[in-house]
Amino acid sequence: MEQSATSVPSEAPRLYTRKSSGLVREISGTAALMGSVCIVNLPIAAVTLMLLPFAFPGASMILSVLISLIPAAILGGVYVLFGIMMPRSGGDYVFNGRALHPAVGFAANFNFVVWNLLFAGIEGSWIFTVGLSGLFGSIGALTGNTWWDTAASNISQEWVAFIGGAIGLLIVAWLLTNTVRALQVMKVAFSIGITLVVITVIWTLFIPHGTFVGNIDHVTSYNGVISNAAKEGFTQPHSWTAFSPTVSGVALVSLVTLFVMFATYTGGEVKNVRRSIPISIYGSLAVGGFIFALMAWAAVKTWTPDFVSATQALNGTGAYPFSAEPTFNTIASIGSGSTVFAFMINIGFLLLMVANMIFTQMAMTRCIFAWSMDRVTPDKVAQVSSRTHAPNWAIAIGTAGALIGLAVFVFTSFSEFLGGTTLGFLFTFLVTGLAAVVFPFRRKDLYEKSPVKPKIFGVPLLSVLGVASIIAIGLIAYAYMTNETYGSNTTRAYGVFLGAWIVGFIYYGLVRVVRKRQGVDLSLSATTLPPD
Repeated sequence: MEQSATSVPSEAPRLYTRKSSGLVREISGTAALMGSVCIVNLPIAAVTLMLLPFAFPGASMILSVLISLIPAAILGGVYVLFGIMMPRSGGDYVFNGRALHPAVGFAANFNFVVWNLLFAGIEGSWIFTVGLSGLFGSIGALTGNTWWDTAASNISQEWVAFIGGAIGLLIVAWLLTNTVRALQVMKVAFSIGITLVVITVIWTLFIPHGTFVGNIDHVTSYNGVISNAAKEGFTQPHSWTAFSPTVSGVALVSLVTLFVMFATYTGGEVKNVRRSIPISIYGSLAVGGFIFALMAWAAVKTWTPDFVSATQALNGTGAYPFSAEPTFNTIASIGSGSTVFAFMINIGFLLLMVANMIFTQMAMTRCIFAWSMDRVTPDKVAQVSSRTHAPNWAIAIGTAGALIGLAVFVFTSFSEFLGGTTLGFLFTFLVTGLAAVVFPFRRKDLYEKSPVKPKIFGVPLLSVLGVASIIAIGLIAYAYMTNETYGSNTTRAYGVFLGAWIVGFIYYGLVRVVRKRQGVDLSLSATTLPPD
């Protein structure tokens, strides 16, 4: 097993579940990069990008995407340095627990895992409601065959989405029981998916606007969609480069660009962390951000924001002309006039969803594993297969959580403020920013043993990036808490957000009492890193 990148004093024998994690560093830099690009979630981009001009009339789609890369780059810098300083499974659970307090580390990471398991469940349903529905609906529109339209509608039904999503999550769980197998499947799905998406996005970019209008007119009326949206009460802005809505829209598209740090949650299994972690984080931001910006450019140039916003305004009304949701892949498929194109882009997005589910669940199960290594959850959760090096109990718990998230999303009205759930993530990022500010001073013993300690004008770069990330993420959080468009500034939404934190703190407090009676002081975990 590869040696730790840090030199840390030996911990008390009873502080951790065992003296070795049992995990093996078998995630290459390439796999970490591919997984991280998957988390810069282009299937979610296919939804949020289309919502942008409708939610924020006048916003520049391209500028909103480009501006969102700035806070992502700043936050990514925090996770790069922490990931090299503390290369352990659990990511910010370890960072925040050592820099601030173990209770804060657990509550923040518990909150993060809860929301990610919800999104893993959502992605399972999106395989049907976005991927396959988009494919079937596009083929129906392009061929005039109503069977495909009916299939697109049927495959989006609640029970179909739930059963299909559940099967998908269980398959992912089976893949994860062998880490090498899971990574191989993820890399194949990613490689094919990203190739198909890039080809079709560039293809869309080179379709003349007049050709797109003509292709839409074969199915419905391009101008009729825009005029019907006006009848439904949507008012087109005078300009699509207005400053205020462009900045406001950054918070929405940050759902795609912020999450570049997932390789750090698998830090205990990443090879050559000093090289792999920076490449995975900034490489994913460069690749994912570039493709996202190309998607925005294609939508503006070929379709126009007027048409994109009109499709969103009509969605759910009797005047909506298509059988599938107005996602990027649906509009691109119909506007291309090609069934080959429709197959390529929808299969591409579907494969990226599969790859995303694998890496998301891998990262979250490593957080659950890390809790057990610190004795915060039962010791059994940290058990690792001697044959496949996979934490099977943690995988089972993560899968159960994702299945619950799937059911909540499909069968309840929770999705009404889904965009607001980003607050749950943002709070964790804010805590990590604070941890970055104080770590070089509050945990000087651990910081001084770190393999990297860059400074800028004599101040630790980690602290500088921590301050910058608090400002950047704080502004995004402020947008979610003050703009009703996101649906997160409601009593119900705040109750859910705070509930995850409160449950985390209460659980940790109870476990600390129990462990203390067993002779284990959980607060000592802040003084050392968990076993490698």
